[in-house]
Amino acid sequence: MTDRIVWKFTPVAHAEDPRWLNREIAQTLFVEAPTSGEAIVAATAWDSRNVTGHVGNESAHNHSAFADEKLYRIDRAGTEEAAKLDSASGPVWSGGEALVLDNQTN
Repeated sequence: MTDRIVWKFTPVAHAEDPRWLNREIAQTLFVEAPTSGEAIVAATAWDSRNVTGHVGNESAHNHSAFADEKLYRIDRAGTEEAAKLDSASGPVWSGGEALVLDNQTN
């Protein structure tokens, strides 16, 4: 049996940091994925799930805060933290081999 690999995103920038660009700051985000890179891709996709496209002169690129190492640190979650997520009602988002398991927002 292989152990689950769960990644924990934790904000590292101060709440007034201008890089947040008025985004909602998740205190933690847990993603189950084989690698940290796949976790970042899943977190970015989850973060952009409600984006309807650009309206005017802004960039059309997806600039998720979860892909910015100056805003979020990503670490492998401990066994106890991952076990607590098992009791959750299931993933809040699923994409490929990655699952966003829990989002704790301000």
